[in-house]
Amino acid sequence: MLHLELPHINVLSKVDLLRQYGQLDFSLDFYTEVHDLQYLVRALGDSPFNARYRKLSAALCEVVQDFGMVSFVPLVIQDKKSAAHVLALLDKANGYVYASLGTQSPYPAAAVF
Repeated sequence: MLHLELPHINVLSKVDLLRQYGQLDFSLDFYTEVHDLQYLVRALGDSPFNARYRKLSAALCEVVQDFGMVSFVPLVIQDKKSAAHVLALLDKANGYVYASLGTQSPYPAAAVF
């Protein structure tokens, strides 16, 4: 059983810079959702390091996949909607959600995008 002490959000930042590196091996959804990691194990290559630790990598991928608790939220810092989405997820993870109370935003007007 997996016990996490603190709430957490995994943020995949600098997504806007991905265009500089050309075509990705997998789609962005593959990296953010982490559904089937066996593709990742097969894509490791045949270097001596990867050959030596292939079983360990496969076991780690299986644990991450079985718990289904790892996912990433893409963040483009210049995009206001993307930053607001990450902020809302962070607030929800920390229990700082006021939407159900019907109140105004908890942030000062200067802090809201």
